Amino acid sequence: MIYAGICVAIILARELIVSGFRMVAASAGLVLAADKIGKVKTTFQDICIATLLAGAGFFGLAGAERVFNGIGIVALGIAAVLTVWSGISYIVKNREVLKEKQ
Repeated sequence: MIYAGICVAIILARELIVSGFRMVAASAGLVLAADKIGKVKTTFQDICIATLLAGAGFFGLAGAERVFNGIGIVALGIAAVLTVWSGISYIVKNREVLKEKQ
């Protein structure tokens, strides 16, 4: 499913960008705290993973796979939107890190 692949690519790209951003900040002696939107994003990612695993039959919940898959796919989409939002917010709020390195 192309939708899921795009969502996963967005999530992975954001994680790599923010990790790199944190490394730049650490090299400047700064510690960047996570904000609330990032925590909500992580919660939706966790919901997505759990429900998609349940939908794949990993927990032996026969008959409920379609419901769990539907919830998981919706949670994945919400997580992808929150990922973009939190990534932009994180960089904008901490843009002084980039100014210090120039």
